[in-house]
Amino acid sequence: MQSDNSTLTIGNKTYKPLTRAIYRLSIETTYPGAGTFANPIERFPDIRVHNAIYLSTESDEDSGMDGGIEPSLELFEPLIPSTDNYYLPWNITEGLILTDEGKWEGWSAWMGNDNDQIYESKLQFLGADDSHVFVKWTGSDSDDHPFVFEGALQIAPIIMYGLASLDVPHILSRLFGEDQAASLIVNAEAVKGRQHPEWVKYEIRKK
Repeated sequence: MQSDNSTLTIGNKTYKPLTRAIYRLSIETTYPGAGTFANPIERFPDIRVHNAIYLSTESDEDSGMDGGIEPSLELFEPLIPSTDNYYLPWNITEGLILTDEGKWEGWSAWMGNDNDQIYESKLQFLGADDSHVFVKWTGSDSDDHPFVFEGALQIAPIIMYGLASLDVPHILSRLFGEDQAASLIVNAEAVKGRQHPEWVKYEIRKK
């Protein structure tokens, strides 16, 4: 399956090629005095994991939306496999299916900013390699027009925010297990404008 074969269909209109199709996993930790997250991971109350899909199309005057259509699907819950550890994007199990029917309270699916919500989302993972996750994402808009994306998502670097003093290898091992964590490399960059002066952005990639 190739990334240039990815298609997005809304109602009777198909968009191809897409200008953006990415899968991003991000991690954020608390810091002293910040309290706790509203929706943390149950087993790790000091850590929040965010899985997201972002798509973009060329500007479409017939869509009724400002600019291009930019569907997004955000999961504020981890993808939980059969073990106690969470998936790295390139290790997601083929055949995993997620729906927004009650179990995944953290689902948020939209056509774009200030645009229609995507209802009854279903996300099926079709496989992965070192740089892409292959999925089929279906749903519908408020007028019951079918929404279907099928194809490759470019895996973006994993982003984690936290204090400069974080034991990053320990956190990654807690989340992903020692074997998966050992496959990662981490770069750190100070973040301006955050409330805490030692807040850092960690960019995490596969070795």
